Amino acid sequence: MSTSDYKSDADRAKEKLETVSPTMCLAKWNQTSLHLPTGKTNSCYHPPLHKISPDKLNYNPASLHNTAEKLQQRKEMLEGKKPEGCSYCWNIEKTGEMSDRHYRSGEPWAMQDFDDIMKKPLDDKWTPRYVEVNFNNAAISSVVTAHHSSPPRGARKSIVMENIQRHLLTTCRNTFKERAGPCQIESIIHTLMLSGDGGQLCTRISNTSV
Repeated sequence: MSTSDYKSDADRAKEKLETVSPTMCLAKWNQTSLHLPTGKTNSCYHPPLHKISPDKLNYNPASLHNTAEKLQQRKEMLEGKKPEGCSYCWNIEKTGEMSDRHYRSGEPWAMQDFDDIMKKPLDDKWTPRYVEVNFNNAAISSVVTAHHSSPPRGARKSIVMENIQRHLLTTCRNTFKERAGPCQIESIIHTLMLSGDGGQLCTRISNTSV
């Protein structure tokens, strides 16, 4: 995507978002960052992280993304209010410039779901399309040793990524099966980013056909 396309997509997104409210942002629905070492999450990378409720996961696994805080922020956006955690974008927009609210909403993984989001805007089982997952060394080691007791040093990263990808896709299938169906999660998740091991472990899986 060229710079001009990125800007024009953001312009179109701005117009579309305005039909809902002056504070609407699709990243609040379609993007999530999951920080497994701390049990915290946020939507895009600007709002502060907040805790995922382990109790709610027992009866609604999708609350891994659809937390009470995110649902409240979505409600505020629908009402034209400005969630405090999104101050990064509000401060930019005070200058008259477009913010990441427009740019992120204009990306294909976000804008493609505009109509579906508006049908059930406060759905607590909504499936994000852009998923980032952060691990720590302990979690990575457990994934490795679960399948390889003593992996060769040079093979460690490929083993980790292979197992993490497999387990995450299985988890996504089970967590978001109401929307994706039992075998269709790869058609729902547009981008899956994994990071950890002191920043040395990082991969990005993009499904450009979505």
